[in-house]
Amino acid sequence: MRHTIIPVVAALLSATPAALANLQAQDPLARVASPPEPSLVWPVLGGALLGIGGWITGAVAGAAAEANCTDGDYCQAEGIFLGAAVGGTAGLALGAHLGNRRRGNLALDFLSGALVWGASIGAFYLVGADLDEPASVAVLVAEPVLQLVTTVAVERARGRSIAKSRVANLVVAPNRDGRVSLGFSLAF
Repeated sequence: MRHTIIPVVAALLSATPAALANLQAQDPLARVASPPEPSLVWPVLGGALLGIGGWITGAVAGAAAEANCTDGDYCQAEGIFLGAAVGGTAGLALGAHLGNRRRGNLALDFLSGALVWGASIGAFYLVGADLDEPASVAVLVAEPVLQLVTTVAVERARGRSIAKSRVANLVVAPNRDGRVSLGFSLAF
């Protein structure tokens, strides 16, 4: 840190064209270092573990929400199904986000997981929504895997994009009255 401050202060105090040119050539704040991207194992493991935990928690919460249901034998099934879907999607997104050291966007992770879930349910009904049909079972088995892969891919891609855009710029420019102005910006 000391190496970046000293040239700035020296250039501002001396305010000579040579010092300004030297400062701009050094560009001490051209990039803000971001931590290295974690291994792919961590977002996948975090997404899988918290996704399973969220799925179970959501199913229990959905069953509790429909506890007073009197519409038939399977009246709690809707609450269990929707609770598990929301809880699993939220847990998966949170696990992938934390496993990637919070480099991406949690809301975008949740949205991508929810879109995959919605598309999978649509595909399930498109192929017949019959658990005796192999195509329906294949859609239900593939859904959590597709959701995990998509969520982790979105988290890592957004994390890389954010890391690339975090650039600090320092501008030192002479004024009309012979003094210098210092400008600093940080994109995030």
